[in-house]
Amino acid sequence: MSSASWAATAPAPSYHVAATTKIGGEGGWDYLAYDTNTHHLFVTRVGGVLVEDVAAQKSAGTIPAIAGTRVHGIALASDLGIGFTGDGKDNTSTVFSLKDLKVLRQIDLGHAPDAVIYDPHSKRGFAFAGDDNLAVAFDPHSGKRLGEVALDGSPEYAAADGAGNVYVNISDKQKIARIDAQTLKVTSEWAIGGGCEDPTPLAIDTKHRHLYVGCRSGVLAVLSADDGSLLASLPIGKGTDAIVFDPSADLAFISCGDGTVSVVRQDAAGKFEIAQVIKTAPGARTLALDPSTHRLYLPVSDQGPMLPKTEELPSRPAIVPETFRLLTVDP
Repeated sequence: MSSASWAATAPAPSYHVAATTKIGGEGGWDYLAYDTNTHHLFVTRVGGVLVEDVAAQKSAGTIPAIAGTRVHGIALASDLGIGFTGDGKDNTSTVFSLKDLKVLRQIDLGHAPDAVIYDPHSKRGFAFAGDDNLAVAFDPHSGKRLGEVALDGSPEYAAADGAGNVYVNISDKQKIARIDAQTLKVTSEWAIGGGCEDPTPLAIDTKHRHLYVGCRSGVLAVLSADDGSLLASLPIGKGTDAIVFDPSADLAFISCGDGTVSVVRQDAAGKFEIAQVIKTAPGARTLALDPSTHRLYLPVSDQGPMLPKTEELPSRPAIVPETFRLLTVDP
């Protein structure tokens, strides 16, 4: 039975918030990553990366950054046994061991990184500098900076297909750029369409060659990773900031700051549909997936009054101190 046929005959998913773990502390957070080998959940925060052992339900430690630095991005290179971060205004990436979390090196990127990803095909890291309209390629193992890719606008999140292509949202141009990970050349640019404005998170289904693009206009766009054609446009919540794709369940999960996660699947006829809308909590805008258990993890804090826009951050609600917690969503 094909995965699309399975999706049509399977019952509707019933994901739900099963647990809430209080962590506390002050400050915001950004991207997440999950290591299936160690059961470590990595949460980027101000001053470093919080590491939670979700199996033992306790802290596993931290990966420090310079005091006051807002760490944005994180990526794991499991085949190399390392992870690396995007350390914002420090213009650096911190490389650490996945085994013991020790910092191995810091790489000067020359630009302020937001999202970072790992391409297993080229074994390169890519950091995306939204203020400078470019991507920086580097070798996380040696620490060598390899080159830059000029982009026609401000990059947001990115995804690699494992075959040598890196895809990145160009948020101010409503399009996607495809980069050759080896030559560091832009090989294609595609308008997203489907009512998408301000494309932010991005995920890829490498088996079926589908790109899932979350748009701040309240739309999820699904595109072909081969030619950029628009396959679907679906309504989602407000303030989307992350997407994960679960390959064994053939489901995409789109988290939104309005307190929802949209679950998307493809039916037997090839039509994409919203299979479920999970209620989480206002402000739970990013998430990570444990593909072995199909659990989702979403950090959140109570929200205070709106804060003005800063050089690093858009206007957003204040975070109430000591309310930081982790939501566990079970299937």
